[in-house]
Amino acid sequence: MIYDKHATTCFVGTPPQYYFSDPFDINLHKNDYERMTDEIYKTIKPIFHKIHNAGHIARFITGGRQGFEQLAFQAVERLKEQYDGIKNVVYIPFANQDNRWPETGLFSQTEYQNMLEKADTVYNCNPQIDVETAIWDLSKAYRICKHMMIDASSNIIGQYATNAWRKPYLKGGTEESLRYARQKHLKMIVKNFIPQNKH
Repeated sequence: MIYDKHATTCFVGTPPQYYFSDPFDINLHKNDYERMTDEIYKTIKPIFHKIHNAGHIARFITGGRQGFEQLAFQAVERLKEQYDGIKNVVYIPFANQDNRWPETGLFSQTEYQNMLEKADTVYNCNPQIDVETAIWDLSKAYRICKHMMIDASSNIIGQYATNAWRKPYLKGGTEESLRYARQKHLKMIVKNFIPQNKH
């Protein structure tokens, strides 16, 4: 898959468990997630205009994970409703990533499959893996996927509550991805998109 890197932005971020004590309660957090999506939209809009004004198609890549990345996909969809010249792309780490997610509700299998149907392109970073059958290091699969997203991009938008991701002893996937993006000299926007009236 060939992209114009200079017109491509990817998203990485911590999963919902880092946001609230009960992150899957849609009744409690619907407004919080709408505010997060609004903030992501405000962040990507000037990036799109810069790319569009330079005569390029703006491409946005997420990995489809629960939480920030799915909200980022929704923010890009909102932008697509208003402007042409946008591609919303999903790099999945392996088939059936949503295998152990709830069937319905917030960040569910249903929402994930709807996202894949809406995506302009879905690219499987590790087609040899099926989570239902394979014995494989899935954390490695996620890392490969994030690196492929970053390698295809010139910009990255990250969800992280502090600057602690810079510390090399933190081995989480989001931290490692952000450090890899810095190593690759991407233009980085890393901030806390989570509303601060946390429950």
